[in-house]
Amino acid sequence: MSLACFRIIQWLLLRKGYLTESILVKNVNQKSLDAFLLANILTRIINLNINTIDTLDFISLFIILIYISIVTAFIYFCLSLIKLIMKYLKLSKY
Repeated sequence: MSLACFRIIQWLLLRKGYLTESILVKNVNQKSLDAFLLANILTRIINLNINTIDTLDFISLFIILIYISIVTAFIYFCLSLIKLIMKYLKLSKY
């Protein structure tokens, strides 16, 4: 139901000429591999340092919020590492 409401709102905004894709969504689409690799690295770091099975609920929630904040900030603010490597190796025009 919520997906249908979202789609109707998006359709109405497009008819009025508004952009419906946020900067964050655009960056997620462009930097998905970078985000995936960072999320895997952070997951490994957390699992090595914290016994997640025995962690209190409050601490677990705090860890998840920090984890999501780091990945989101990376996606929003950082350049794509894959594109920088490709540019350095002259494999792409970007």
